[in-house]
Amino acid sequence: MVKGLTVPGELLSDDSLLDGENNLHLFRRSQVPVPGGTVYGVYHRCLTKTQTWTSEQVLSGEMETLSPLLKAEDGGSRIALAWQEKLGGVVQVRIFDQCTLVHSSAVNLPVENLWELESAALSEEPSKFCLLARKQYTSTNYVVQCAVIED
Repeated sequence: MVKGLTVPGELLSDDSLLDGENNLHLFRRSQVPVPGGTVYGVYHRCLTKTQTWTSEQVLSGEMETLSPLLKAEDGGSRIALAWQEKLGGVVQVRIFDQCTLVHSSAVNLPVENLWELESAALSEEPSKFCLLARKQYTSTNYVVQCAVIED
């Protein structure tokens, strides 16, 4: 019989992902204070496999972010989170190993179109992150962009 475990803490999240090591990653989009005001940004918090909460951290910096948040996992201890910035052609990527942020980078989409993010993939060997985006307002024009992840 499987027994439940109660873990105290508030679940302030819009989205979540359980990695292959049983760490629960929680994501939310909310106002982030920046010089001169606020932007709509991305937060991350993790409940570790040992039922310990990590501190919430802002992932998005000072740029306004757009939905959706794309998530991917490699089947092991790593997950990726990606989102589009308001500028449209830049996709921010954050990779976590267990509950620790280990990689931050940006993937640039072709600038001649506006893109909507559709899905993402993360692989361990080779260490690569790929995303699929669709040209806005179409159903047939897609682009796949990949980035090699160097820890």
